[in-house]
Amino acid sequence: MTPTTALLIAIASGLLGVFFGHYLTKDRDARMRQSILDREAEIRRREFLRLVVRGCCRIQRPATPDHAPEDPWIAYNIAIGEISSEFAMCERDFPDAPRLLQALSAAVTLEKEDVESKVRESGESHRQILTGFLKDISDATDTK
Repeated sequence: MTPTTALLIAIASGLLGVFFGHYLTKDRDARMRQSILDREAEIRRREFLRLVVRGCCRIQRPATPDHAPEDPWIAYNIAIGEISSEFAMCERDFPDAPRLLQALSAAVTLEKEDVESKVRESGESHRQILTGFLKDISDATDTK
């Protein structure tokens, strides 16, 4: 074998190694990037659901000796404002966003008179009615 032939074989082997190395790892970066994006979307969905649960807890908070109970309507309006702003940032992360948007718009457009009439009709408390609207939002998130 001449030195020229050995050099050509080495160059060809190197090029084949580079080609196969690139071919075998070209999807790795895309998969890793997609995995990171999926994880970030999951974190945003959990943060949204955390706000919904926190809103339910704020509405249900009873009076303690050191703390008077918050008016449920005020607590609801604070919670729905936080939930709406968070939804605007993470809407694309939910697989069934139209259903969630429908539940959210029903909760946002709720008027105090509507709550009063539901209390009279169903006999439930204001807190239960308002928490029900937030639970509808929670049910529409479809997080597993």
